[in-house]
Amino acid sequence: MKILVTGANGFIGAHFIQYCLQHKLNFVATGTKPVCSIDIPNGYATMDITNRKNIQKVLEQYQPNVILHAAAMSKPDECQLNQEACLQVNLLGTHHLLMEAANLNQAVHFIFISTDFVFGGNGPNAEEDVKQPLNFYGASKLMAELCLLQTSQPVTVVRPSFVFGPEIKGVRKDFLHQVYDKIQQQEVFPIVNDQYRTPTFIVDFCKGLHQIIDTGSTGTFHLSGSTYITPYQMAVTMADILQLPKHTLKAVTANDFPEPVKRAKQGGLNIQKAEKILGYTTTDFETAIRLSFEKQVSYQ
Repeated sequence: MKILVTGANGFIGAHFIQYCLQHKLNFVATGTKPVCSIDIPNGYATMDITNRKNIQKVLEQYQPNVILHAAAMSKPDECQLNQEACLQVNLLGTHHLLMEAANLNQAVHFIFISTDFVFGGNGPNAEEDVKQPLNFYGASKLMAELCLLQTSQPVTVVRPSFVFGPEIKGVRKDFLHQVYDKIQQQEVFPIVNDQYRTPTFIVDFCKGLHQIIDTGSTGTFHLSGSTYITPYQMAVTMADILQLPKHTLKAVTANDFPEPVKRAKQGGLNIQKAEKILGYTTTDFETAIRLSFEKQVSYQ
């Protein structure tokens, strides 16, 4: 089995590549950069998912059995401000990849990384709850999900929520490491305290993806944490665990701290389906934070 990973230089993609390396899984990493952020002896291909001919060439060369589609325009504010670019990547890029996968000789299990932003609140949400995205990023991901439903290929939609975990050099930092840097710089950092999510520890998420690949499970699964918490509470918990000063962390509400996009006040995901069907388990939240700041990352 060969797994083709898109978005290898993004947070989820880069961590899943590390997971594949530790578990000796057969994979090829792809991204728009000429080289991968992670040192891979071989098995990296430059691929632009907005270029269908480029996709065709790479898929024909590597002949994957599984495509883990993690590439995305994932910053909600950027998506709102540049909606055309967002559609090109999140919707059309997904469509191109799906169509070219269908042209291969073998059936390809297509795994799409979506988001809890497809919901509009009333969380934690279960997989089939009513979709009502509050911003264009969530809308673009929902459109891609609906596109996937029109294919006869084996497809899995996976939704995480507010992913966090260890830092990888050359890859955009997660929220907690951004907070850590602000504390070190003694810079006042306003953080919303009225928006609840179920933060996803990236190591748990990678394990869940592996369970989906191993079992060939299709449909929609929520892979997140089980702790219901605000970003401000996350930051304070991290500071307490790492024994860092908290006086620069400022709790604000969405009204105090207006952002370009609207976010749900009651977000997050219900993971009971993944627990029951996949045997998905989560790491204790405080333990996950500690592991996120260790130098050596274990995905075992």
